Amino acid sequence: MLNATNVNADFDSLAFAAATMVLNAGENEPLVTGQIFWQNDSVNAKGDTVMYKQGLNITGRYFYNDTTTCFFLEGFGADSLATTGWQYNYLGYIVPKWPEGINQASTLVGSVVRVKKHSCNAQGDSCHPAGVTASIYLVKN
Repeated sequence: MLNATNVNADFDSLAFAAATMVLNAGENEPLVTGQIFWQNDSVNAKGDTVMYKQGLNITGRYFYNDTTTCFFLEGFGADSLATTGWQYNYLGYIVPKWPEGINQASTLVGSVVRVKKHSCNAQGDSCHPAGVTASIYLVKN
């Protein structure tokens, strides 16, 4: 969710991205690796709408702050993911389970920042600017 301060903003206008993140945590070291994918569509030469995946390669660490498990992740674009030059950073923590919670999923919450501008047109305009932030939550599937 984009970090907008207008309480009257249309809820749908706050959407930043919906994606699937696959994370692998190290067993003996606090390292995290993985990928994040979201689906886009495009029209091919035949005029058909085709779904394809874009994404980022994820690296990072988890650490402990008192009784809370926190994480810092970096997402880097790649040619194979159609995101060359992109970089997003993620910071947050694992939400502790409520003792009286019912069917509570394992959840990560935090914030993401676009580190590098990207997707500029041929003239270098219309970029997605660096510095945009959004709140994130990831629910274990």
